[in-house]
Amino acid sequence: YLTIFGLDEVKWMFINAVLGLFGIYCQVGWLLSVFGKDIDNYPLYVHVIPFLYFVFYSFLLRHAVLDMFDVKEDDTRKRKIEYGYIAASLGISGVFWVLERL
Repeated sequence: YLTIFGLDEVKWMFINAVLGLFGIYCQVGWLLSVFGKDIDNYPLYVHVIPFLYFVFYSFLLRHAVLDMFDVKEDDTRKRKIEYGYIAASLGISGVFWVLERL
């Protein structure tokens, strides 16, 4: 992966995996709570497909945001946009986490 994609993209694969894991836990947990269920009622292997979807979706979404703001060549602005992307992702998942507990 390092040879093909480079260190930065591999780093972002791991960041997207963590965001995907947190997103799945929060958003699927909230969705199940709407129907009176709990995420812990289901085994871990049931959540693999949604988790992979979130990782791939996060990867594409990050690139779309970088292209939308045209920051791929400006490292300073790119870093700010990436931190904003992480904050927005965690914020959205956090909202779902709070909604699940209400």
